[in-house]
Amino acid sequence: MRLVESFLSIQGEGKYAGRLAFFFRFAGCNLRCEGFGGERISPKTGEILRGCDTIRAVFTNHFEHEEILNL
Repeated sequence: MRLVESFLSIQGEGKYAGRLAFFFRFAGCNLRCEGFGGERISPKTGEILRGCDTIRAVFTNHFEHEEILNL
C-alpha cells in the first residue's frame, strides 16, 4: 500500500484517548476482498470479516520521540 499522508494528532477513542498519536493514511486496500459488504472468513480466528470493516490497528508499544522524528 502507498502512504498518502502521515500526521500527528490527538487520539479520539479507546484507552489512549486524549494522547498524542501519529496517524498514517494509505491508498488502496491490502485485503483484496470483494469491497464493502463482501464477506470472507478469517483464517486465524474463523470469524466472518466484512469488506472494509476488517481493517484493524495493532498497538504494540509507544514510539520513542526519536523514532517518530525518523519516520
